[in-house]
Amino acid sequence: PLNVLVRGEEGITAWQRVRGRPFSQLLLCYAEQVLYKLPSKGPLGQPDGNTGAEWLDGTFLGYQRSNRTYRVLKPNGDMVHARSINRLPDQNC
Repeated sequence: PLNVLVRGEEGITAWQRVRGRPFSQLLLCYAEQVLYKLPSKGPLGQPDGNTGAEWLDGTFLGYQRSNRTYRVLKPNGDMVHARSINRLPDQNC
């Protein structure tokens, strides 16, 4: 968070200085409860069939910088990489 929030003397953040663009992902608290979206295609896309939920509960663990995904812990203890997440209301960090 320090490299994406704190601005230097020239008015840009360290993230923006290195990558040439501002940080565009959601800023979340560690271990915040979120909803993550399943992939639309592939073997992990529809575990409950085509009438199953598209969004599942999880716990935010961090960011995967190499491919711009979020690390999310599923309730069963498995970690997944999600491209899209939603915050749940009334989160106190």
